Amino acid sequence: MFADVRFLDDNIHQTVPIEYIKDFKPKDLTDFCIKKKYSILWKKTPEDGGFYYAAQILKLADPGTSRIPVPHVSSDDEMTEHRDDCRACSGTAVKEKKKNNEESHKKSLLEIMKGKKKQIITKRQREIPESDDDAVVPFEIHQELQNKCILLKKKQREYEDLIAEKEAAVKKLTEKNREMSSELKKLRQLNICLQEQLLLQKPGSQQMQVPLMIHDTDTVPQSKVLPVPLVKVEDGKVDLGSGILLDKKKWYVIRAVKSHSVFCKSLAVAIWGKETLQQRSVTGTKANSVKGSVAKPPLTPEKVGVIRECLVKRLQEEGYQKEAIDRQLSLVRRAISEKICDIKKTVQLTSDRASAGPSSSE
Repeated sequence: MFADVRFLDDNIHQTVPIEYIKDFKPKDLTDFCIKKKYSILWKKTPEDGGFYYAAQILKLADPGTSRIPVPHVSSDDEMTEHRDDCRACSGTAVKEKKKNNEESHKKSLLEIMKGKKKQIITKRQREIPESDDDAVVPFEIHQELQNKCILLKKKQREYEDLIAEKEAAVKKLTEKNREMSSELKKLRQLNICLQEQLLLQKPGSQQMQVPLMIHDTDTVPQSKVLPVPLVKVEDGKVDLGSGILLDKKKWYVIRAVKSHSVFCKSLAVAIWGKETLQQRSVTGTKANSVKGSVAKPPLTPEKVGVIRECLVKRLQEEGYQKEAIDRQLSLVRRAISEKICDIKKTVQLTSDRASAGPSSSE
């Protein structure tokens, strides 16, 4: 059985087998609706798979019929209305058909472009001789510039690493310089103390002292020297001479010391105090061998003489002879100088610990 159909999207008439109509099994030649939309297979060629499109069945006929009479459409308005309905329903099929046409057109254009590109490449290869070195110059220049860029980046990284190393070295040297400056300051103070001690040991340095307020022992035989009271005690105070008064208990503690050098040091601290001794020197001279040293005020000669006189009386009590007393007196200034150095060391050590405390806690 065949059917005469009209496709709604392009108004093309065609006679197709009844098998081309989807889901359509008529019982007789009149079993169809002329206003109904059917999905009918469209083929360009017999070998083509084809696609289904919306169409209208106009007439059914048996294979024996030589010609299928097509009924006349009664009204243009009716056909137009029916056509609009069919077009609205067949919008998807039309889009698919257009899409297929566009894809086939694109494929054709791509093939044409590939062919043109191939022709251009072949033509250029024919125009440029194989022995001509000018053809590879652009590539060589590009490669050379790329290599230079890589080398420059490598050098930049090396310079950055070198700068980082130098900065670390500068930081380390700065810290070391700070430590050495602090150590140099300590060494200068120690050197000043040593210079003062050396000055005390030079011959003739004793003449710098004021005349000692001691009795001449040459007229008295040393064997007949009797113990004499060292000091006068009044109202709990000890009068050492030259207007120097000392607490009685403190004096007995100092007097109980066995070492004569420690006796002189303790007596100097009791007379002047540590703060005053720190800012003074024994002779008041400047140590020229120490760069940046400053001359400090000398100790009061009268008070130094009191220490010497107390030591003389102490030695006489213990039965020392004149020669031994003179040897001990030559060490008075040295003992005081050592005490001043010890005080400076203690103050410097305390200052270093105080400055190092906050940095270590951080």
